[in-house]
Amino acid sequence: MPGFQSGRQRMWRLPVDRVPETLALRTLRFAPFASLRAGSPTSIVYSSMLCPLCHSESIPVDSRYLDCTVCRSRFLHPSLFLPPDAEKAEYELHQNDIHDPRYQSFVRPITDAVIANHAPDAPALDYGSGAESVIAHVLRQAGFSMSQYDPFFRRDAPLLAQHYDIITCSETVEHFHSPRSEFTRLAALLNPGGTLYISTLLYHDSIPFANWHYRRDPTHVFLYRRETFEWLREVLRFSELHIDGRLIRLSKF
Repeated sequence: MPGFQSGRQRMWRLPVDRVPETLALRTLRFAPFASLRAGSPTSIVYSSMLCPLCHSESIPVDSRYLDCTVCRSRFLHPSLFLPPDAEKAEYELHQNDIHDPRYQSFVRPITDAVIANHAPDAPALDYGSGAESVIAHVLRQAGFSMSQYDPFFRRDAPLLAQHYDIITCSETVEHFHSPRSEFTRLAALLNPGGTLYISTLLYHDSIPFANWHYRRDPTHVFLYRRETFEWLREVLRFSELHIDGRLIRLSKF
């Protein structure tokens, strides 16, 4: 499996009473990630693994999540990812009516920013749109034409061979199993002068993580701090980064 750190490893212990039984069973099957140390039956021992974004060393936060020491992301242990069928079933539970004024209001920071900064004829893509995109619906009413791509519901591969002035990702990036390849793709899809508009809830250390509602969604596998987006801006050579609450804008010149 990708993401192992071969060779030099560092180990951390977590009390077994903090580890769900299902995880304890899984970790025994993923020996490169974790194992029970002989003579220490009361603890799970985790080896470090590489961050799926920056490929740097990470350290366990609890029995489920790890923190990257470089890009400062926080991510779910890969052995706990839902299989594709179960992940899709979770998304199908969402009741996202594109005509619901509350849903339209939720995406308004993105749609208002797009309308304010781009001409209606600018090529646009909603990446991770779900079955139907409320962003595309709102922008259509403002004269825009937006393509929609989603790996589960709108897998239209030719859209990923085109280039765009506008790419939106509303409540999408926290679902990325392979964030490095996803952001590399998004950067490559942007035209010079284009902007990637992201909506996600940033984590910061003052938030009590154990009770944070954003981690309770089983499909939220990769979480971001401000520093994570600063790392993305520098490494993927975006020219500008703006963060305003949930709205993150990465521009390319």
